Amino acid sequence: ILLNKENYVLLGSAPVSFRCTCGEDRIKHSLQGLPLAEQQGLLDDDHIEIECHYCGKKYEISRETLVKWFNEKGGNVQ
Repeated sequence: ILLNKENYVLLGSAPVSFRCTCGEDRIKHSLQGLPLAEQQGLLDDDHIEIECHYCGKKYEISRETLVKWFNEKGGNVQ
């Protein structure tokens, strides 16, 4: 046994809750890391929809936003 009643000090307590950390910034950085060919493939439609697997929130991202994000990282997508 690693812990017993005499070998630890309780530093504090806090309630535990579920909170998803998804958001457009996380999506942006993930998409910017894709290979150029995959980035270009995402631009075939007017927008894409991404759903968070943890909380179920849906994000709709326009083609214009994707082009802006991809070009921020030195890409040259149209």
